[in-house]
Amino acid sequence: MCDILDQLGYCNQAMHQRLCSLDDQCCTFVGRARTARRIDVDYYHPENPYGKEIEFMDSLKENDVVVHSTDYAGTNAPWGELMSTTARVRKAVGCMCDSQICVCVKIKKLEFPVFYVGIRPLDSSGRGVGGRL
Repeated sequence: MCDILDQLGYCNQAMHQRLCSLDDQCCTFVGRARTARRIDVDYYHPENPYGKEIEFMDSLKENDVVVHSTDYAGTNAPWGELMSTTARVRKAVGCMCDSQICVCVKIKKLEFPVFYVGIRPLDSSGRGVGGRL
């Protein structure tokens, strides 16, 4: 794919080398990119800690690929079993997660393809917020 894109003049279209597949047996998908941006926060809204994230997940459609960026601090793992389950129910086909992930064993059992940077057990509540770009 990268060779073809190079020939078409798109020379910087490859995935960053820090991203890797959670499961080498489940790492292929094609779909429409649905982008979201996540940022670190230092405040907590107990009445609605996941508001923007839930809005984004509820907007997913069949064949969507979740593509989200994050700050590099690595303070939380915004993608886990619940996000994977929701994405699967909404018929999304995979996730490109430029951040930490959590609950990896359960994501693998779901057979939902996820690319990620690292693993950390801390979810986003009170640590980060995310939504559509």
